[in-house]
Amino acid sequence: MAQRNLIKIMKIIFIAVVIALADIPEAYSSLCPKLCTCSNTIINCKYGSMKTIPSRNTTATAILAISITNSDLTAIAAENFTMYPNIRVLKFERNTISRIEPNSFCNATKIYSLTLTYNFLQNLNKSSLACLVNLRFLRLGFNSIKTIPDALFSGLNSLELLVLFGNQIKEIRQNTFNCLTKLKYLDLAYNLIAYVATISFRHLNSLITLGLSENHLIEVDRNYFDLNPNLKSLYLGNNFLTKINPRTLCNLTALQNLNLPLNSISHIQPNAFKGLDNLYSLDLSENFLLTIRASDFAGIPTLKILDLNHNHIRRIESGAFCGIPNVKTISLNGNNLNYIARKSLTCLAKVITLDLNINNIADIESRSFCSLPNLQYLYLFEIPFRILPVLSKL
Repeated sequence: MAQRNLIKIMKIIFIAVVIALADIPEAYSSLCPKLCTCSNTIINCKYGSMKTIPSRNTTATAILAISITNSDLTAIAAENFTMYPNIRVLKFERNTISRIEPNSFCNATKIYSLTLTYNFLQNLNKSSLACLVNLRFLRLGFNSIKTIPDALFSGLNSLELLVLFGNQIKEIRQNTFNCLTKLKYLDLAYNLIAYVATISFRHLNSLITLGLSENHLIEVDRNYFDLNPNLKSLYLGNNFLTKINPRTLCNLTALQNLNLPLNSISHIQPNAFKGLDNLYSLDLSENFLLTIRASDFAGIPTLKILDLNHNHIRRIESGAFCGIPNVKTISLNGNNLNYIARKSLTCLAKVITLDLNINNIADIESRSFCSLPNLQYLYLFEIPFRILPVLSKL
C-alpha cells in the first residue's frame, strides 16, 4: 500500500513539474525584452536599438549573463543591476557607451567577466570599476581612453586578463597596475604610449603575456622587467626602438617568445639577450640590421626560431649563429646578402629550415651547407641566374 501511495505521489509530482516547465517559457518570454533572446540564465540582445540595460518587474536572481552587442547603449549606471544580484558576465560590445557612472557595479559584485570593447569611453574615474572584487576578465579595447586614472584598478585583486588595446593611452604611470598581483595577460597594443614609468610592471609577479606592440616607445628601460619572473611572451613590435640595452631582459628567465619586428634596430648590443635561458622564438624582422656578428645571439642556447626577414643584412660573420646551436628555423628573406661564406653557417647542425629568398646572392662558397646535416628546406628563390651552376655543386 505504501509503495502504491509513493508511486501515486511521484506521478503527481512529475505531472506538476511538467506543467510548471511548460509554463516557464511563456512566462519568461513575456519578460524578455524585444529584439532579445532569453533563457533561464541569459539575456542576449544584438543588432537592435536598445538604449538601456533591460529591467525586470521582479528581481531576476537567476540571470547570470547579459549580452548587448551592436546596439545603442550610451551609459552604465548603478541602477542597471539592482535586479540582477547574481550576474556573472556582462558583454556590452559595439555600442556607443561613453560614460560609466561611479560605483555602477556595486550592486553586481559577483561579476567575473566584463567586456566593453568597441565603445566610446574616454574618461574613466577611480570609481568606474569599484566593487568588482571578483572580476577576472576585463576587456576595454577599441575605445578612446586617453589616460588611466590612479587607483582605477584598485580592488581588482582577482583580475587575470586586462585588455586595453586600441585606445589613445600616451603614458603608463608607476602605480597604474600596483594591485594586480594575479594579472596574467596585459594587452596595451595599438595605443600611443611613449612613456612607461620604470616600476610600472614591478608588481605583476604573475604576468605571463605583455603586449606593447604598435606604440611610440623609443627605449625599453633596463628596470622595466626586473620583477616579472613568469613572463613568457613579450610583444614590442612596431615601436621606435633603436636598440635593446644590455641586461634589459636578463631577469626574464621564463621568457619563450620575444617579438621586436618593425622597429629601427640597426645593431644588437652585446649581451642583449643574455639570461633568456628558455627563449624559443625571436622575431627581429623588418628592422635595420646590417651585419650579423658572432656575439649577437650569445646566451640563448634554447632558441628554436629566428626571424631576420626584411632587414638590410649584407654580411654574416663567421660563427654568427654559434650562440644558438639548437635553432631549427632561420629566416633571412628580403635582405641584401650577396655572398654566403662557409663559416657563416657553422654551428647550425640542428637547422631544418633556412630561408634565403629575395637576396642578391651572387656566390656561395663551396660546401657551405655541409655543416647543416639536418637541413630539409632551403629557400633560394629569386636569385640571379648566374648562381645556378654554383648551386649544382653544393
